[in-house]
Amino acid sequence: MFNGHQRDHDKRYDHADEWIHIAKTAWEANGYFDYEGEFFNVKQGYAEPKPINRPYLMNAGGSPRGRQFCAKHCDAAFLILKHEDDDDTIRAQINTYRDLARLEGRDIQIWVYAYVVHEDTFEQAEAQLDYYVTQRGDDAALDNVTAEIGLQSGMFKDTADAERFRFHFKAGFAGVPLVGTSQMIVEQMQRWSDLGVDGINLTWLDYQSGLQRFVTEVLPLMEEAGQRAPHKPVRIVEAVA
Repeated sequence: MFNGHQRDHDKRYDHADEWIHIAKTAWEANGYFDYEGEFFNVKQGYAEPKPINRPYLMNAGGSPRGRQFCAKHCDAAFLILKHEDDDDTIRAQINTYRDLARLEGRDIQIWVYAYVVHEDTFEQAEAQLDYYVTQRGDDAALDNVTAEIGLQSGMFKDTADAERFRFHFKAGFAGVPLVGTSQMIVEQMQRWSDLGVDGINLTWLDYQSGLQRFVTEVLPLMEEAGQRAPHKPVRIVEAVA
């Protein structure tokens, strides 16, 4: 940005290591603290208010250094799953993160990104997906994204490996597909849960209408399947002066 130059990939994670250490110290320290490192010097650091939620750190890291960073610092890792592989391969990819975290004496949740194409029939969903990805997808923008995020980070072994994900980058930034009817989407979610995924971050081509339909038609089926706790409406009581 503004003619700046990025550090080398692994050096950026060294920089992030220090930043996270300082942030955690600020969030957890009672009173002032000092820090002196390679990238940052802090004198009489202080932060209020403290974070309310625990856990509070999530990160996406696909390279070896990125996975190490997640395992060391984060409470949850976002993965780009190679979802076209067989179930055993996917489980192994997920367990790699969990095993790295255990070596750090920690547990970590696994989250993924998913794009939702929700229609009355599977055929309609496939047609909608083909329309916005194949017919209307921006290949020039895709080339920029895969070159910068995929290949530079070391997330993929080579260009051929990245090529497998081109369709899914255009469909929903390399998320796992949730495509079909309401019941099919619930079944697909169950598969990811069974493979070891703790949470799914959802997106839609038309976010507002997609979310509204998902809440109305899919969430009740997820509750029936035991994937979510039953929704309990909040009763609002107006105060009378």
